[in-house]
Amino acid sequence: MAGTKAGGKKAAATNKARYGKDWYANIGRKGGSNGHTGGFAANPELAKEAGCIISIDMASYNVVESNDAFLHDIVENYVDIVFANETEAKAYSKLEPREALDDIASQCKIAVVKVGKDGSMVKSGDEYHFIQAWPATPVDATGAGDTYAAGFLYAHSLGMPLKVCGEIGSIIAAKVVEVIGTKIDIPRWKAAKKEIREIIAENTPTE
Repeated sequence: MAGTKAGGKKAAATNKARYGKDWYANIGRKGGSNGHTGGFAANPELAKEAGCIISIDMASYNVVESNDAFLHDIVENYVDIVFANETEAKAYSKLEPREALDDIASQCKIAVVKVGKDGSMVKSGDEYHFIQAWPATPVDATGAGDTYAAGFLYAHSLGMPLKVCGEIGSIIAAKVVEVIGTKIDIPRWKAAKKEIREIIAENTPTE
């Protein structure tokens, strides 16, 4: 049930019963309020002033629905890269995944909408790519979205093209869905590293 809308509804009901009906609405506003600066939610301009590239993962359609105004404000004014799955993208934009991608991309530099086993879509300005899901034998989707984002951001930090960033995200996501939980085993890590190095080498200009 992990990663499904039914699973999200069950988790939301449990959290609201345990912590109160406004629990999700308080998440974004609180941010790092226990820290010295109040966290990103309280000081989003600090990261921009420091020259950071800011990315955000929509986390859950429940969080999106409960923090609509807050999320739109930070995406439009501070965030560079947005990651969302199809239900999160729809909750944010009130549009179907492909149109939601266009909407989100109009508000930030790079938008990524993940569509589960079908792959992902990435867009920056007028550049659009559909990324096929990397071959895998899935047993558990837990952690797929987070590992995809990690791979994408790693490739982006190396200056890789947009399409390659999506492909590297897809490679790592394919490895994590083949295991129970979020810990990728050593053989799969070795295979992922080999595949990633090959893609990076193919897309690195030679002198």
